[in-house]
Parts: sequence; C-alpha cells; structure tokens
Amino acid sequence: CEPPIHTHAPTLTSGFSYTQSHRYTSSDMIVLLLITELFAVQCAWSQALEQSESARLLGRCMIWVETNQGNTTSDAYTYCSQFIDTINNFFGSISRGPTDEIAENALSEFISRHLNIQPNKKPLLWSGAYVESQVAASRFGPYASLEATLLGYCMDGWDMCLGLSGAQRPPWQHCQLLRQFWSLASQKFASLTSGVVSVLINASRNPILRENSIFENKEVPLLQSGKVKRLDLHLMDPYQIQTSNPCDFQELDKVKRILELKNISLNCKVNTGLASRLACIVDASRPICNRAPTSSYAHLLGNLLPLLLFAYLSGTTLL
Repeated sequence: CEPPIHTHAPTLTSGFSYTQSHRYTSSDMIVLLLITELFAVQCAWSQALEQSESARLLGRCMIWVETNQGNTTSDAYTYCSQFIDTINNFFGSISRGPTDEIAENALSEFISRHLNIQPNKKPLLWSGAYVESQVAASRFGPYASLEATLLGYCMDGWDMCLGLSGAQRPPWQHCQLLRQFWSLASQKFASLTSGVVSVLINASRNPILRENSIFENKEVPLLQSGKVKRLDLHLMDPYQIQTSNPCDFQELDKVKRILELKNISLNCKVNTGLASRLACIVDASRPICNRAPTSSYAHLLGNLLPLLLFAYLSGTTLL
C-alpha cells in the first residue's frame, strides 16, 4: 500500500512554491497532508493476516479435517495450507477497520465457494444458545451447526477487525465486518439445509426472539421449500422462568407464518429430549437439571418403601 504520488513529482522550495509552474498555498499543503494521513490509516487496516491469525486459522482447519475426515496430519496440513491461503488472500486484501464493510456480492461469493454441510449431518440452527449448539455438534454426532462446518469452525472466534481497543471487546458490537460475515454465512447455511432442521432457542429470556433475530429474519425465510420437510424447535428454558408454554408465544408467529407459506411442518417442544440434555451438559446446576425428589416426595417414599418390602417378604414366606 503506497501513499498518493503527484504525477509531476514537484520539488519543494521556500514559500510552498514548486518548480515546473506549480504553486501551492499553505491550505493546499494541509489538504494534501490530511489525504496522505487518511490514506496511511486505511493502509494500516488493509494488510495481510498477522502470523498469529494465520497460525490460529491453520490449526483449527487441521483439527476439523483430522476429526471429520480422518486425514493424516500431513494430508491435513497440505489441504489446510491451501484453504487458509484463500482466507488470507480474501481478508488480507480488504480494509479491516471497526466500521469497514466488504462488498456484499464479493463476500457472498466467497462464502458460497467455501461453505458446505456434510451430507451425513443434520443441520442445526440456534438463537441465544451458542454454547449448547456447539456441544450438540461435538457430542451428538449427527448434528452440524454453521460453526461446525469447516469454514465456520475456522472463522469462529476470530475477531477479524484490526485496531480494536480493550473497551471494544468482545468485538461483536464494534466490528461491522464480523457482523456482516456471520449474517451472510447464516443465510447461506440456512439455504443449504434439507430434511429435518433442528433449532435450539433460549427460552429463558424475554422475549425469546429479539426483533433483530438472525434466525427469524435471515435464516427462516431462506429455508428451501421442497428441500426442508420439517423444522424441530427445541425451546430451552433451563431456569424455568416461563409460566406458560413458549411454543405459543407471539414471537414465534412470524416463523409459523413463513413455514406455512413454504409448506414446511413445525414441531415445537420445551425442555424435552435434546434441549434438556444439552442444557444440563453445559451447566448441571440449572434448575431443570435438579432431579432430586422434593421433601414431601421423599417423605412419601420413606413411608412406602418399608410397606412394599414387608409385602414382598410376606409373599415370599407364604410361598
């Protein structure tokens, strides 16, 4: 990245006058200095990935390839070196300041080339349940979230923006490029899904879906009619804050309307099966995970068990 160069290469003399019939005022010089400074700042944001960034991306790629494809370390290194080069070439050629954005068509094309769902995986979407979705992808083999794809796994946790201060971390609210990437990647992932799509939603919050929900506004509209047969909503209320069934909440009305238009069936459950297992794996201290009997139930068992034992022994003696 080089600063702007005057095509006539004037020579500076006293009084801000230049040879070759060029004469600049002090105001002109201030403007030129400002332009050069702004250009230098832009160059600072636009640079190849740092060694630590490339090493992190390479390491995550190799872990994914070895785990999901069974490749040897040598083969994984060869493949991932090329894969990370494409990421480096793309993101290293753009400005990565906190407010910078990429041309949407270029970013969409990049994501489309490199984002794939393994055919043996069940697609998993989520809203407010990032940790649980990653546990599902790593502990329950059939599931794959966006972050469990090769591209998603490599990009997950990468700040992406340069020049963030300590006060700007975590970077989600301060890095426009980060939000842009994950928004477009989420849309592409949703458009690739098929069969039965599972969704984990954090229902221990109000509202359970926010107005700017990526799931509701970006992913559901891109589910492909004819490819997706059913949407399984697993609502997690591990803190049991809801007094009524969240499957009936108005926040889900838009989702239901879209699915109806697409002829995609909906199955909604609360704290059952997948949702409860994941909630308790992540944090076993959550109220939903407390399986200990209540005091009254324990008292009843204490009185009932001796009677059952007596009846059993009496029957054995009679025989």
